[in-house]
Amino acid sequence: RLGGLPPITALAGLREVVAPASAGLATAAVALAVVAGLGAAAHGGYDRANSLHPPAQSVSGLPSQVDPRGVFTFFVAGLAVAGFSLLIAATPGLPRGLAALGYVTAALLVIVYIARLVIVVPSNPLVAVPGGLVGFIADPVWYAWVGVALYRSGGRTRV
Repeated sequence: RLGGLPPITALAGLREVVAPASAGLATAAVALAVVAGLGAAAHGGYDRANSLHPPAQSVSGLPSQVDPRGVFTFFVAGLAVAGFSLLIAATPGLPRGLAALGYVTAALLVIVYIARLVIVVPSNPLVAVPGGLVGFIADPVWYAWVGVALYRSGGRTRV
């Protein structure tokens, strides 16, 4: 999965809009987003490389060495979304619903990480259900809404 890279640019743009609410938190949130995006891309690259050119010894079932059980892909990304959601809620002109959806998205990302850490098996419903909710609904809708909010703001804090 190389999908961790495009969100970095969206969240860098969002940082500029929400920074007046708290420059320190905005910087921390974008730093977490960069780490999460690079970690997710490295994880995807590791998986893709192993599927295209299987190593001599099977690594099937072993966690990614660069993103064990999705610590960057899910946990750190959840922290970044939570930080941005706090800032969205504190920024005049940004939709409060976007902040609320961000809190739900952040919670689901952290739940997926904890479930993958404890349960390990991705097909287990306790992993698959929150994973499906965040991967196919909450995360894409949140990022799309962030894009719309950024477009409408024209880089300003008023939407």
